[in-house]
Amino acid sequence: MSQQPHPSPSALTAFAMGDRSDKGVVREHLATGCGTCLLAVKRFQEIAALEEQAKPRMDWVRPGRLPVSTFGRRDDSRLDLHYVTRIADLELDVLIRRRPHVGTLLVAGQLTIRRLAYEPAADVVVMLVDGNQEPVAGGRTDEFGEFEFEARIRSDYGLRITRGDTHHYVLVWQTDPVSV
Repeated sequence: MSQQPHPSPSALTAFAMGDRSDKGVVREHLATGCGTCLLAVKRFQEIAALEEQAKPRMDWVRPGRLPVSTFGRRDDSRLDLHYVTRIADLELDVLIRRRPHVGTLLVAGQLTIRRLAYEPAADVVVMLVDGNQEPVAGGRTDEFGEFEFEARIRSDYGLRITRGDTHHYVLVWQTDPVSV
């Protein structure tokens, strides 16, 4: 009886990730009880599960834009953007102030808890993230549920709001600002 050769590592990885295009070769080999390959498939599946957990979610919440007053043209308030949106049991109220003379954005806002009559959501982790959801700045809301960041103007920015193990991504700035 000849021993069946082990499938390649790439075939085992593909099988572990759910690819069944190998016409049953890996499945047949695993059916022989090869402990080495069974363990490899199990490890590849564990790694894939960990990578999936660590992968940032690319589903941005896109808030509705509120009208902003045009008073104070001398202080550039006409460049402000104001958004309000719901995130789980929170409400996010955020103001984006473009400061083109210094090339920055001021991102300031408040988180409140809707079910508690809009009580401030204190000590919530808020991160300013770029378009790839990489952190740029971060902190926690204060006792009033407020936060503030300043960053160089880039193509796009969002906020990552974290409560417990859940992250919510809210897109608040694009080269062409979010519009509804």
